[in-house]
Amino acid sequence: MFKRVILGLTLGLLGSLVMLPTADAQAVSYQVLKYGTNDLSYASAYFVNPGEITPAGDHYQVTLVIATQHDLGRFPVTILTINNQKPAVSQTTQGDTDYDTVSFAVTDPKQRLTGTMQVDVTSLNYHHTYDFNLRLAAQDVPPLSPATQSTAQASIQ
Repeated sequence: MFKRVILGLTLGLLGSLVMLPTADAQAVSYQVLKYGTNDLSYASAYFVNPGEITPAGDHYQVTLVIATQHDLGRFPVTILTINNQKPAVSQTTQGDTDYDTVSFAVTDPKQRLTGTMQVDVTSLNYHHTYDFNLRLAAQDVPPLSPATQSTAQASIQ
């Protein structure tokens, strides 16, 4: 029994360490916009601000959280693509709220990003896919070091 308790505590501690932000992580405000406009998307109400941006070699890693209540169903919002990539997604639940943590790479956080999301609220028979734009308030994000910027530019070309 004692070994199970110790093992559980150890695994819990390791799990919490994975979720700790890195020293270089920086909070970044953002807006989820209706595609092709400067108008806030209705979906923006479900995105938790601020997000997080972290230098990661030749790019930045951006992490955003979507929070939805269970009355909409379990995990009703799915980010299909963002910045021309399929994001990494982890899902957790706390009480009556589901949290999708979405992570993706960007080389220029000051550019407007494009994405696609799917919203499924079965109780309302609502199933739609939307394009959206994402604008990060990245004016205070430090630039990547010159060596990593040239590597990023070479990989884009």
